[in-house]
Amino acid sequence: RPIFSAMGKTIIHAGGVGMGSVLKLATNLMLAHLVSGFAEGLLLVQRAGIEPKRYLEVLEASTFRSPWYQTKGIGMLKRDFSTHFALKHMRKDLRLMGELAAELSIALPTTKAAEQLFAASEASGKGELDYSAILAQVEAGVP
Repeated sequence: RPIFSAMGKTIIHAGGVGMGSVLKLATNLMLAHLVSGFAEGLLLVQRAGIEPKRYLEVLEASTFRSPWYQTKGIGMLKRDFSTHFALKHMRKDLRLMGELAAELSIALPTTKAAEQLFAASEASGKGELDYSAILAQVEAGVP
């Protein structure tokens, strides 16, 4: 526990060896979908002629309220992709999610689509930037 306490405030026992890694992947799965969904929504709003900050205001006033919007959401509006979690690491986790899903005989179709988006973004040279840099890929319509 002392080692884990140094890494975070909350310690949750997940079960046997490796189960913590599964929970980490599942959490990052949600994060990958959050950032890609936000990027797509942002593009939709911008192209419709709505001020992007209005999108954040609506999200903050809805059941989707999250501190994430006040950090990453605002950063994406400002095109600030300072690295907190590198895009290449999110892509690696998405690949690992796919491998785990195959082992468990389950399909993760939207996660597979997210992996393709992150792969294209990494291939375009954004691997060292923050994972939120997929915004440029979404705006470019690739893949």
